Amino acid sequence: MSLGKMQPKTQYVRSGDVHIAYQVLGQGPLDIAYVPGWLSHVELSWELPDLAFGFERFASCASLILFERGWPRRPSQMRSWSPVRSATPSQVRRLFSPITAFGC
Repeated sequence: MSLGKMQPKTQYVRSGDVHIAYQVLGQGPLDIAYVPGWLSHVELSWELPDLAFGFERFASCASLILFERGWPRRPSQMRSWSPVRSATPSQVRRLFSPITAFGC
């Protein structure tokens, strides 16, 4: 059972032989892509109350794009982001990652 009130439908984009899951939620003048850490699962992320709350806060003023890294063959977040970016209609792009935000 998801704790997030705004949890959107999960969509998939193909990149080679890998399917990358992503979700888009919220509306606003800014598009933000959440770049996951080394472990990612867009649907299970909603089970973490603090993370779900953060997603909902971002989505209250922006369009938020969540995506998975595309394991096991896509260790790089940016290689997973490129096909998701092409599949979504957003124009303005901002990337946010908890790893870079805390300097880890």
